[in-house]
Amino acid sequence: MRVLLVSHGFPPFGVAGVERATEASAAALVERGHEVAVLTRRPSVAPYAPRLRNERHGGLDVFRIWGGGSATGSYPGFQGRLELLFERVLVDWRPDVVMITHLMFHSPLYVDIAHAWGIPVAVELHDFYAACERAHLERASGELCQGPEAGVACATHCFAEQEAAELRWTLRTRAFRSAICSADLLLCPSRFVGDYFEREFGVHDPAVLGNGVDPMEPYIRSPRRRQPGTLRLATIGVFHHKGPHVVVKAARLAGLEAVDYLLLGPISTPYDARLRKDADSVPGLAARMYGPFAQAELSNLLLGVDAVVVASQVPESYSRVARESFACGIPVVASRLGALPEAVRHGENGMLFDHESPAQLAAILQALADDPHLLEKLRQGIRRSDWISSAERGDRLDALLRDLSSAPVDRLAARVELTSLSAMRSAALESERPHSIAAGA
Repeated sequence: MRVLLVSHGFPPFGVAGVERATEASAAALVERGHEVAVLTRRPSVAPYAPRLRNERHGGLDVFRIWGGGSATGSYPGFQGRLELLFERVLVDWRPDVVMITHLMFHSPLYVDIAHAWGIPVAVELHDFYAACERAHLERASGELCQGPEAGVACATHCFAEQEAAELRWTLRTRAFRSAICSADLLLCPSRFVGDYFEREFGVHDPAVLGNGVDPMEPYIRSPRRRQPGTLRLATIGVFHHKGPHVVVKAARLAGLEAVDYLLLGPISTPYDARLRKDADSVPGLAARMYGPFAQAELSNLLLGVDAVVVASQVPESYSRVARESFACGIPVVASRLGALPEAVRHGENGMLFDHESPAQLAAILQALADDPHLLEKLRQGIRRSDWISSAERGDRLDALLRDLSSAPVDRLAARVELTSLSAMRSAALESERPHSIAAGA
């Protein structure tokens, strides 16, 4: 098959979770004999309309759309221009299947455009972006959100200052609902995500396929004899929604003799400065920020760590971090939120706590520090089935896309929906002229 992958980012410009997953999917499909190309974005603040460049990366054709700005927090933006460039790639490259790994910085109308050309489409829902512009079901105030409520919740709680806010976000909700409901295959990383979109958007039978974990070096525990009241912890991602500040609060409440706390991954400023200040004020807590790292380094960086803490403050859609920790043989202490309870079996391969209760986390840290047998029990409770390997995921993805390639496509229905949504968007933009957003459509 010829498979076109569509992602908001792709290396070397983008090395976060979805970008890594997209690169892994491309490699897996190539290994199984398919031709693969990638359509991606490189948004910038440059004022010109988006432009398409054809590049090569890792042996793949990469169609990279440059310029146009990110349009984050604004809908619609350069949608019309993006759709023309997408259609151009379809005509020039002629894929048998389109697989959209993320629609951020793209247009939800891509699904109907591909269908109009008779091409089946798979859509991956790595997070909640199809329902939430902020992707995490978290309002601007920090409160958790159930969903767009047909766009009214978005307009009320996150973008009330925008002109014609309800019109904008009602249109966005309809366009994204249309995209994922008309996709020929929906892939979700967890049952939690699948259930959410079944409940909120009315989708049917999404396939659950977790992100693959590359083989890790064997985990070797430090030969040191850990003293009671001491603990070595790690968190990946120095962002507020990843909750390291909750770990710092819990460490203060636990009052342990010594806690070595390693923070790995990209750092969010000025959040990291506040976090450092708070950590420095906790007796016995030594927090170290390592920053970005190569994936091959992870098992060495986690050497000697007793537990990885995933203190997420927003619903996790999957948690690759938890699976990588398990692959290293390390228990996970996680928020009882989102898809994390699907990964962490409380008291077996890790522990769960209320994301709003540092006191619950503190009690867990005290138990882990005081009882070495508990840590060993959690290590022994990790199963090989707690994660899926990249090879296993590649085989499953290959089978799903082979089946998809022969799926019938209703080209007429796609053109009708495309015409309807395009007309609604044009009317919305026309109502806002002479504002700059109209000029970019």
